Amino acid sequence: MAKWKLLALAGKAFLKGGKKAFLPEDEGQKKVVQKSLKTQDVYIQGGSWIFDENGEIIWSHIDESPEDHAPIEKLLEQLNK
Repeated sequence: MAKWKLLALAGKAFLKGGKKAFLPEDEGQKKVVQKSLKTQDVYIQGGSWIFDENGEIIWSHIDESPEDHAPIEKLLEQLNK
């Protein structure tokens, strides 16, 4: 996701929910989030991987945005090969 889009969504969430939209109420969780925002790459999205019996990756999909998850149909297609 482009940074401008991420910031726009964050601004909208902040206007609707204030700091609660970003920080958990639990003090321990809040500290983890605050540290992560300062030290980690919070733009990483994730992905999907399929491994064979030997632990080798036989298929993968890296999400390019929060909406870019691997479709279930594609996962099933790969599993049925």
